[in-house]
Amino acid sequence: MRVASIVAWLLFPLAALAGPRLPLSSARPDFAALADSAAPRTIEDRRWLHAHPELSLRERATQRFLRDRLSEIPGVELIEGDWGTGLVAILRGARPGGIVAYRADIDGLPLVETTGLPFASTVRDTLDGREVGVMHACGHDLHAAVLLGTVRVLSSVRGRMPGSVLFLLEPAEEVGAGARLLLDAGVFADGRKPEAIFALRDHPTISFGQVGYCPGWSAASVDEFRIRVLGKGGHGAYPHRAIDPVLI
Repeated sequence: MRVASIVAWLLFPLAALAGPRLPLSSARPDFAALADSAAPRTIEDRRWLHAHPELSLRERATQRFLRDRLSEIPGVELIEGDWGTGLVAILRGARPGGIVAYRADIDGLPLVETTGLPFASTVRDTLDGREVGVMHACGHDLHAAVLLGTVRVLSSVRGRMPGSVLFLLEPAEEVGAGARLLLDAGVFADGRKPEAIFALRDHPTISFGQVGYCPGWSAASVDEFRIRVLGKGGHGAYPHRAIDPVLI
């Protein structure tokens, strides 16, 4: 079975969980109905995660919660490794095929939540020696909950599913450390290298019920670079005699 078939099996439940109902071929399960049945638990998961955010590389309670949820889902194999506060799991379909991966991030941000939601975060932590609030202000609670919902949907039809889906719960995305941690620990070793990796990203400019995409890059990166500027002091009246590092 070509990887395109596996991709279709992954994208249909993602689309069903995320937004509008798509026309489905009779050859595929009714992913819209399956997503509807998974929705209450997905909402419950999202609200727990939203109320219990943790900073990067400190996502221990989040990891326990996600591990417990994944352990409840039939057919899911948790892959043990040096994933830090992340998790890796795989769901194998009964039909032959390759591997695709689906990734979600799990860490929160050092922000005080003032939304007034009944499940708003009241978590506090310390960062750089000062007390900070902690909040899922970047949607990682939603990303992780939708991953759980997708696992449940695909688990219910794994007897008809081609290939396998590798699920990656990435810690420390906000500080750019989690992906490297998983790679260095061998997340794609032992025949787990996927032919494609997917992720769902919530976005405030896209209306509820819609799914957006674009070719190429679509968001900021945490790549860094450093430059060293050597200036030469001077007086504001004689800028031509100085090398102003601020302007540079």
